[in-house]
Amino acid sequence: MIVNKITYKKLMALAGLFWFAYLIFHLFGLFYFHLGEEAFNLYYGWLNNSPIDTILRILLLLSLGFHVYIAVTRQLSNNSSIGTKYKKPYPKAVPRSVAWSGALMLLFFIIFHYFQMHEVESVTLYKFLVDTLTKPEMIIIYILGLTTITAHLHHGLTNAFQSLGLCHKQYNLIVSLILFVVMGGYISIPLSIWYA
Repeated sequence: MIVNKITYKKLMALAGLFWFAYLIFHLFGLFYFHLGEEAFNLYYGWLNNSPIDTILRILLLLSLGFHVYIAVTRQLSNNSSIGTKYKKPYPKAVPRSVAWSGALMLLFFIIFHYFQMHEVESVTLYKFLVDTLTKPEMIIIYILGLTTITAHLHHGLTNAFQSLGLCHKQYNLIVSLILFVVMGGYISIPLSIWYA
């Protein structure tokens, strides 16, 4: 049983790492925003009409469902079992209820963002993004979303390294540095709008 739990945790970590890789890919696309409206709309016009977009959507949906399914089943299994667990428990500073609340908020943000952007035409995407990130309520949602993503990724990536056998303080430092750079990239989009 413990072998299965470790295997499932590794698979869950790999699914999470795929989403993290997509976040970096998505960030590179968003950087076209800094090149102006034409470059931004042209890039997303190409991407949205490319088979890459369809493949990514399918893989993201499957990996998200897989990630959530394993997380829920592992939690239910942990709740119903007693004995020695192979992994370190949550630290006291991060109660399990807080971690799960953050995960649910992140899932809501992903679903909200998908449907928010799903019907937007590529030729108007730049203007839509500018209009969206000048609304106070959307700024709050965006900030909450980034905060939740950062917290979940920090927890998830450090656990992913642990699941893959990379347990050392230096990996926690690397995770923090990577997240600082990635989230800084995402924050640069609204900042460029607010201070334009």
